[in-house]
Amino acid sequence: MTTTRYQSAVEAPGCAHPAGRPTSEDLEMIERTREARELLSSKWKVDLLYLLARGVRRYSRLYDNLRGASKKMLTDSLRSLERDGLVDRHVYAEVPVRVEYSLTGLGWSATELLMALADWADEHMLGVEQARSQYDRGRPASAGGPDAPVVAARHGMGEAGSAAHLHESGFAGSST
Repeated sequence: MTTTRYQSAVEAPGCAHPAGRPTSEDLEMIERTREARELLSSKWKVDLLYLLARGVRRYSRLYDNLRGASKKMLTDSLRSLERDGLVDRHVYAEVPVRVEYSLTGLGWSATELLMALADWADEHMLGVEQARSQYDRGRPASAGGPDAPVVAARHGMGEAGSAAHLHESGFAGSST
């Protein structure tokens, strides 16, 4: 059985925390990240932000570009993005009524994060797929954890010796 040891990334000055306990700063960061992630948690919100980053769009154009989305899901997603301040809805007093959607400043800042995430995926998804494949074959990609190659390099070992060394020194597979 493999267990994981969690270590706090940031220790509060002058405050002793038991090993592995997150600090209040850690917990606040986790909560802020969770709240931000929930803004885009619906299936269609990310797609809508990308489409609106290409310019102002009418409802029908958005609907045509979201294959598989129902009109109700599109409407709910747009309303939610509007409520959160990411999308602006402009209604024109014409016959028939014309409604256009565009990104707000907050929406633009969210697309910057999404583009950074897409760049990360371009750079790292092959490695993720390889790790999944190795794991599914019953052999974790890095038996010593994510820092095993770094620790191995510091001790003058190759990757092959890193997991064994970590296990012997009590870093891998230990729990607190």
